Parts: sequence; structure tokens; C-alpha cells
Amino acid sequence: MIWCRILGVALLATAVSAAAQKTDDLECMFLGYPDLEYDGFDRTEVLTEKNFNKTVFAEDAKSVVFFNDVEEDDPELDQYECFMQLSAQIMTKRGYNFFTVNTTKEQKLRKQEEVDKGEDTIHVYKDGFKIEYNGVRDPETFVGWMMDIPDDPVTIINDEHDLEEFEDREDDCVRIIGYFEPGSADTLPLAKINKNMTTAINRRQK
Repeated sequence: MIWCRILGVALLATAVSAAAQKTDDLECMFLGYPDLEYDGFDRTEVLTEKNFNKTVFAEDAKSVVFFNDVEEDDPELDQYECFMQLSAQIMTKRGYNFFTVNTTKEQKLRKQEEVDKGEDTIHVYKDGFKIEYNGVRDPETFVGWMMDIPDDPVTIINDEHDLEEFEDREDDCVRIIGYFEPGSADTLPLAKINKNMTTAINRRQK
């Protein structure tokens, strides 16, 4: 496992708890984000076999799942926790939810998601697709990688809410807009294009 250099790591008082709980004893600072201070809030939730599928594959869900077998007495626990919490502190503001799976306890779930035994693995689930992160365990690198995951190539606007979200996008991309009658068969090819493009993009991201 590759870890970047960490400055000032203190002892972790408790294991991962419910989201938005304070973890005051954990102090983190990575070289990539020298000005970013960990605010002490735990933004992760624990997933099990019972709630995994309905959570990460829920409609419009954007989930980051850390599969790990790191125990409380593991010397790398603080490093792992700092990496996870600082990444979550940045990316939860962009709509991602962060979860952990203890692969020692959740053997069936580990096999379902094709996680190797004894390996710490990170999967990002978005729009029904799974992408595995194979880079350095460093918040700057990981966040940069996540920023490169594109939005859906095709956006369907069905109501005023969808229109507002579309108009509020802050980017410099050129967008082509097509107008169709509700329920028109002409929209079916667009759905197929969207699926094919998303699949191709996700494969390149692996």
C-alpha cells in the first residue's frame, strides 16, 4: 500500500462512527493540502450486506466506498483515516457520500464487489457504474481523480427543476439542446448514446 508523507498525525480515539460525528483526537495535514485543516467531523457511514445495494445503487447516488480490513490496533489506521476524512471533507460538498466496509466481517460483500482478501480497495459508484481507484492514497491525488469523473453525457430535462439545474451549471462546455415531444420515440437513441458513452468513459477511468 502506497501512502504519501503525512505531517502531524495524532491517535484516533474511536473507530468509524455515524456521519457528522466529532473525531476531535484525529489531526491531519497532507502535503498536497497544507492549508486544509481537518474539521474533526466524521463524514463516513458503515455499510453492510443488508444496506449496501440499496445505498450505493440508489437513484442519483454518488458514493465512495472504502473496503478495508484495517483494525483498531493497526499502525496505519491513522493514515487511512486521515486520507479518508480529508477526501470526504472536500467531496461531500460536491454531492458524494462516503462509506466504509469492513471486509473482515463482510466476507460475502467483499466477494460480491470483487475485492481481494486483505487488500484495501476504493470504489466509486455513480449512475449505476463502479470505478476502482488505483492511485496513491493521498487526498490531493484522489480528489483530482474524482474531479475528472464526468457527468452524464446526455441530460434529460423533464421539468422546471431539471431546467434550473441545467441552467445553474458553472462550466465552459458547449452544450447541444434538442427539443422533443413528451414520450417521443426519438429520445430512445439518446438514452442508448448516454449509456454507451458513460460505459466507455468509465472504462477509460479505470
